[in-house]
Amino acid sequence: MFQPGKTGLKPSLFGVLLLLVACGGGGNSTPPPPTITGVTVACNPVSLQAGQTSQCTANVSGTGNYDSSVTMKASAGTISAAGIYTAPAEKAVTQVTVTATSVQDTTKSGSTTITVNPPANPTFTAIPNITLNALGQKIPSVSLSQYVAGGSSPLAFAVTTQTGPGIIACSIAGTQLVSDYGYHGGTNTVTITVTDAEQKTAQTTVNVVVTPPTVTLPVFGMDFSPYTGSQDPNQGATVDDDQLTRQIGALAPYTTAIRNFSCTNGNQDFAEIAKRFGLKVYVGVWIGTDSATNTAEMQNCISVAQTVPVDAVIVGSEALLRNDVSPGQLINYINQFRAAVPNVPITTADTYSTLENNPSVVAVSDFVFANYYPFWEGTDISKAVEYLNAEDALLRQTYAPKAVIVSETGWQSFGNVVGNAVPSPDNASFYFLDVQSWAQAEKRPVFYFEDHDEPWKGTDDGWGIWDQDLVMKPGMQQVFDGTTTPDNWTCSAIPGGSGTPTLEFTTVPPVGSSDPLKGQELHAVPGNYYIVVYIHVGAYGWWVKPYANSPLTTIGCDGTWTTNIVTGGSDASADQIAAFLIPTSYTPPSLEEAGSLPAALYTNSVANLIVKR
Repeated sequence: MFQPGKTGLKPSLFGVLLLLVACGGGGNSTPPPPTITGVTVACNPVSLQAGQTSQCTANVSGTGNYDSSVTMKASAGTISAAGIYTAPAEKAVTQVTVTATSVQDTTKSGSTTITVNPPANPTFTAIPNITLNALGQKIPSVSLSQYVAGGSSPLAFAVTTQTGPGIIACSIAGTQLVSDYGYHGGTNTVTITVTDAEQKTAQTTVNVVVTPPTVTLPVFGMDFSPYTGSQDPNQGATVDDDQLTRQIGALAPYTTAIRNFSCTNGNQDFAEIAKRFGLKVYVGVWIGTDSATNTAEMQNCISVAQTVPVDAVIVGSEALLRNDVSPGQLINYINQFRAAVPNVPITTADTYSTLENNPSVVAVSDFVFANYYPFWEGTDISKAVEYLNAEDALLRQTYAPKAVIVSETGWQSFGNVVGNAVPSPDNASFYFLDVQSWAQAEKRPVFYFEDHDEPWKGTDDGWGIWDQDLVMKPGMQQVFDGTTTPDNWTCSAIPGGSGTPTLEFTTVPPVGSSDPLKGQELHAVPGNYYIVVYIHVGAYGWWVKPYANSPLTTIGCDGTWTTNIVTGGSDASADQIAAFLIPTSYTPPSLEEAGSLPAALYTNSVANLIVKR
C-alpha cells in the first residue's frame, strides 16, 4: 500500500510530471509533409532560329524533404530530358512555351517563352580564287557549305553560269564544287546559286584560273610515251585516262603537235585527250612480229581515226629496221588502214637510211616520216646537226616533191658512249637547242624524241626533255625561251681551200673485213656534192654501195665521209673499190653485176678514185 512519508515508495505529483515530461508524455508529435511551393524555368538563349538550341533549367522550391525533379515539354520543337531545346523551322516569328512540371506535385509548374525566328535568307561569303599552275589538272573539291549563312535546310547548290567551260568546266557534286581537267589557260568565272528549303536563293561567283607555264617558242612536235615508274609496255602495262591527261597537259604548252606509238592498253584514248588541248595529233599503230597484236592495234587505231579528227596515222615505227615485217606486209597494213580511213594522211616511221632503201614503202605513204639519230651513228656532238642536215637533204632530194617530216631525233643525257657520241646532260641540252635552231632556220617540222625518260628502257633511257619524275632537265628551258644557235650545220666552207677537187681513202678495210670505207674530199663545198661508191666482186662485177636504192653518201663539213660497203652477199671479198665525187644534181647509176663502170660516172664527177685490194 502507498504509505504517507515513504517517499521512496510514493512519488510526489511533481515527480510524476517531471517523469512524464522527460519521457515525451503528454501526446504524439510528427514532422510536416514535404511541400512543393513553386517551379520556375529559365532558358539561354531565348531567341533562336531553326535547328539552333537553348539550354533550359528548372528551379523547384518547397518545404520539407521535397523532390526537385521535373518533366519538361515545349509547345513547339523538341526538348531533351537534360533540358536542351531545339528550335523547329518556322515561317514566322513564333513564341514557344517551355514548361517544367514537378514530378512530386504535378499541380505545380512553371514556364518561360523562347522566340523562334524564321530562317534568314541564305547569303554567300566570297570564295577565294582557285588557281591551277598546269594544264591537265583538276581543282581540289571545295565545300560550299562553309561559305553559306542562313537559309533553311536542306540547301541545294547549282552552277548557274560559267564563262570558260572550255578552259576548265566546273560542276556541283552534292555540296562540293568540282571540275573537269583544265585544257587551256585562262579564267572561268563560275556563278553558283544556293537554294534553301523555302526556295530562297543567294548567289556568288568564284574565279577558277588556269595558268600554264609561259612558253615563248613551243617546238613543232614531241614524241610521247606515257610510261613512268615501273610501267613496262613489254609486260602489258596499261595506262588510264587520268595518267594520259595529266602527262599530255603538262607538255601541251611546250609543243604544237604530239605523236604516240600505240593504240592498245589504254593508249587508244591518247588522240581524243590530246585534241582537247588543241594539239595536232599523229597516232601510232605499233607493228611488231605478233600478227594478233598487230590486228588489235590496227582495229583500235582505225576506230580512233574514224571518230577523232587526227592529223595523221603512223603505221609502224622502225618495223622495217627491226625486220618485224617485210616491206610487202607493211604496205598491206598501210593500204588496209587507208581503205578504212581514206581521208587521213598515212605513213610509216623509220630511219632515214631504211626509207632510202625502201622506195616501194615510201611510194604508198602520203609523206615521209624519218628518224635521224647522229647519236647512234657515233657522231661527235659538235657535228651532229651537220650530219642530220645532210641526211635530211639527201632524203628530201630522193623523194621530192613528197614532204619529209622528222619523226624522231634526240640525244641521251645518260647511258653508254657510242663511237664519238657521248651521252651527258650538257650534250643532250645542246643537241636539243641545235636541232630546234636548225628546224626554225630551215623551216623543218621536227618531232623530238622524247618528252620524258622511261625507266623501263634500262640502259636505253635518258632521251627525255623531262626526267622520269617529269622535271625538266637542265638546259632544256632555253629552247622554250626562244634561244637559238647560229648556223653550224651548213657546209659553206671549202675543206682544203680553193683548188681542184680531189678524193682520197683514209681507211680501206682489208678483204674479209666488214668495217666501213672512209675517205676525205678536198677543195669542194661538201653541201654541193655526194659520194657514190662501187665495189667489184670477182665474177659478180660492179655493185653500188651501200644499196641500190640508196647509193649516195653524204659528206661532212670537214670533207670526211663513211660508206658501209659490206651489206650482203660476197661484199667482204671485193677486189676493187671506186669512189666518185658527184654534184647533188646528178643521179648516179645503181649498178648491180655490171661488167664495167659507165663513162658517165667519170664525166659527171669532179673527182674519182679506184683502189685494188
